[in-house]
Amino acid sequence: MQPAETARLNAQVAVFTTARTLNNTFARIVYPFLGTFARGLGVPVEQVASVVAARSALGMTSPFLSVVAERYGRRTAMLLALAIFIVGLLTVATFPTLLGFTVGMLIGALGKIIFDPAVQAYIGDRVPYERRGQVLAITELSWSLSFIIGMPITGLLIREFDWRAPFPVLAGAVLIVGLVLMRLVQPDGPTDQADIKPPLSGLGTVVQSRAALAGIVFGVVTGFANEVVNISYGIWLERSFGLVVTALGLTAGVIGVADLLGEGVVIGLVDRIGKRRLLIVGLLANSAAAIALPFWGNLGTIGALVGLFVFYGTFEIIIVGSIPLMTEIVPAARATMMGGYFASWSVGRALGALGGPFIFALETGGLPMLSNGIATAAGNLIGLALLLALIRRA
Repeated sequence: MQPAETARLNAQVAVFTTARTLNNTFARIVYPFLGTFARGLGVPVEQVASVVAARSALGMTSPFLSVVAERYGRRTAMLLALAIFIVGLLTVATFPTLLGFTVGMLIGALGKIIFDPAVQAYIGDRVPYERRGQVLAITELSWSLSFIIGMPITGLLIREFDWRAPFPVLAGAVLIVGLVLMRLVQPDGPTDQADIKPPLSGLGTVVQSRAALAGIVFGVVTGFANEVVNISYGIWLERSFGLVVTALGLTAGVIGVADLLGEGVVIGLVDRIGKRRLLIVGLLANSAAAIALPFWGNLGTIGALVGLFVFYGTFEIIIVGSIPLMTEIVPAARATMMGGYFASWSVGRALGALGGPFIFALETGGLPMLSNGIATAAGNLIGLALLLALIRRA
């Protein structure tokens, strides 16, 4: 890659990371503020959790929506996704009812569903596999930045105004980033009608690959493993330690730092020691961290935060480390494969969002979160078995 091309790609990666920081803030905003949104809407927590589950289930459409990136180019898909995302944000801000919240969250989720695989496919098209892990991991910094920056700001906006305040602010920021992306990323769609792929042709390629199907099931079980803790930790901190809205926002910042550390590990090691090997370490470490979480909580608020820090740091190794591996399973249908992987995560998250509150209520051994930790470890270990048996690309 020539220096000019490298400089341009670096600038594009910076814009992609910024855009994904904004849509990840939207995606993660509900977790620390689950109780806050429920009170603002005047509904039980379980109803808001059901909205999260529905949003996650919508991710199952990702392999079908990825046809936009396959047929018309990655840039077109990205710009369309950001426009849809803005509509979702403004819907939540404009209609402060459970129906408005639900519709807005689902529309916003559609934007994320289209945007993320398009970005990953764009990078996969341009960066050799030997370097791809590091570049993709840089875009995944958006996950941690959404907590380090997004959640504390969200907490302040909610405290100073109301629970709707973060959504129009996010919409304005997304509009600015979209305009920059439009100028920086050149059209990359097919220039000849004959080059346009038939609809869903990539889906057939994916379903014929055992490794691809194993990767999709891997996404389901590890997505579930993460979500059963995601959906419950805010309620755990509120009920066990009495944390208020602003404190929950700062807690999210702590988790964001943990994510950042996990992403840093991936950036530094994924292309050196191998994608598959790093994933194995992440799965085992996160399983141990999940089971240890309630015991950290016995030490008080600081202990609970330390436990969450370890849990999210190790889990970030799993999700970020898996992405470059998945981009190379079926290169001929890269966007569709990444859409399928995104969909599998959405299915897992939907199952975790639905089951998480009920698993939390079990309080195994009288310890809040122990049941959730056991469920997380079980999902991770199933993922490990799939990785060892069927996903061979190192």
